Amino acid sequence: MHPEIPVDGLAERAKPACLSEMSDPVRLTCEKGHRTVAITPRARIILCLIPAMLLPAIAAVFYYVLFPGQWSGRIIYGTTKLFTLVWPIAAVWAIERQPLRLKPINAAKHLAAIPMGLASGLLIAATMLALYKWSVIGDYVGLYRDAIRDKVEAFGLRDPATYLLFGTAMSVAHSLLEEYFWRWYVFGRLSKVSGLPSAYCLASFSFAAHHYIVLGCYFPLPLAAAFGTCVAIGAAFWCWLYRRQQSLVGVWLSHVLADVAIICIGYRLVFQ
Repeated sequence: MHPEIPVDGLAERAKPACLSEMSDPVRLTCEKGHRTVAITPRARIILCLIPAMLLPAIAAVFYYVLFPGQWSGRIIYGTTKLFTLVWPIAAVWAIERQPLRLKPINAAKHLAAIPMGLASGLLIAATMLALYKWSVIGDYVGLYRDAIRDKVEAFGLRDPATYLLFGTAMSVAHSLLEEYFWRWYVFGRLSKVSGLPSAYCLASFSFAAHHYIVLGCYFPLPLAAAFGTCVAIGAAFWCWLYRRQQSLVGVWLSHVLADVAIICIGYRLVFQ
């Protein structure tokens, strides 16, 4: 037996004679004809990020395109949201093998994040509402009112009260879940294993991926692509804001206000 030597928090066997070594992130060692894999901390993060970045978009194909409004689609949707809640903690603790610690809440830091989050959210919301009401974009979106209404009704949102209740939950609770998952976990981990430009790009477009799919159910491809890219640009801004403030409070508030604007536009399209 070879002694185990701690390397970067992992245990690696002493190198045998038939060593075959790959560069970081994965090193392979040969021992008596068998290969053992030692995965570096960086590789662990990357392996955890792959399902995090891909699964929400793949799931959206099933719950929004193939099985909208069906029990199978609802189960897939709920499972996906459970994944976004549980996976970051499970990945950090069980796969990355990082200790989980509750840091003392820095109230001053989080309070300081509110003004920029509020201002950016109001600006985003006002821009969307103004474009919908006073630009040709609103007229063009209105052409697809029936398709939007059919899809909303397929999800059981047939009356204003149910729609507004769902919209409130999406704007407040779901936006917090997305900020925790996409900004704190996905962008935060990407910034540890890649350069910042790559982290911004990958985190933003992986966040936008399921929005492209959802928007494609309502609008023709060029318009869905344009709106989806706007989502990616907004996500890049939220990544920047999160990195600058080191707080989810500001980006969450900004996200809430953006979602409120979308819910308001949807209400006018479906019920007015």
